[in-house]
Amino acid sequence: MEPKLFPTYHIHDFLKPRDRGDFDISRYEEMDDPEHLVFPHKHAFYEVMFITDGYSRQKIDYVDYHIKPNSLFLISPGQLHQWQETEDIAGFSLLFTEAFFLHYQPDKNKLFELSYLDDVHSNPYLHLTGEEAGEVQLLLQLLHTEYHRYEPSRAMLASLLNVFLLTVQRYVSRNKSTPAPAQIVLYKRFYTLLAAELGNHHTVSYYADRLHVTPDHLNKLVKAVTGIPASAVIRQRLVLEAKQLLSFTDTSIAEVASALGWDDPAYFARVFKQETKVTPLHFRRQMQDLS
Repeated sequence: MEPKLFPTYHIHDFLKPRDRGDFDISRYEEMDDPEHLVFPHKHAFYEVMFITDGYSRQKIDYVDYHIKPNSLFLISPGQLHQWQETEDIAGFSLLFTEAFFLHYQPDKNKLFELSYLDDVHSNPYLHLTGEEAGEVQLLLQLLHTEYHRYEPSRAMLASLLNVFLLTVQRYVSRNKSTPAPAQIVLYKRFYTLLAAELGNHHTVSYYADRLHVTPDHLNKLVKAVTGIPASAVIRQRLVLEAKQLLSFTDTSIAEVASALGWDDPAYFARVFKQETKVTPLHFRRQMQDLS
């Protein structure tokens, strides 16, 4: 289930009209504030922030991140995003769609194999060493220079983007073991299916059957990628959707439970408290106090 509570923005919503709206790279110090945007919102594209100076605080799916110089911050389509604070930031904002990537790399698995994209259980914040930051800045500068030519080559932009994304994958994997690409791909297929079927199906067996694997295999594979089994991922995603409904609508708790496929509001409340340590009513009051 995907509640239509927030605007979903496309690249062209952030920019003055140009090109096809499937790719952009800009410097923060040259960008105007997008005053027309509503927060929080969701993206229909990927965004990579590289901060060279200043400070920014961002919130993704109810989690705060403090972005400092020499850092990358990654936002994937469908995540709930909110700018909380910014102070004189400099660096690059890289935006691209799945369609742009796949036009020049038609095997979707190549996008799925990038473990840090489309994974709510992956830390979207990556602090770089000085050497890594220098490499990232060089690659982004090449992308920026090509994109802002009078007639940029889209094929060259796609090639440079692929090199950049693979370089970031190297940094992500430097301090931890990364699951095999086949495991990452199957996990992301599971999570994509979960997002589409969430309000109707809560069982591991349903998703395992759709993916042609056993429930035990799916639990173990998801745990290898995220650190928790598929059953826990399903619960966490349900609770995330519940948080959005509780925060931004006046829907009753019983109606929230029903919208997410729970017939018993009391059971929903128990699951919510197990995941968040507070009841749905307490969470709603907390969000009202913050607004």
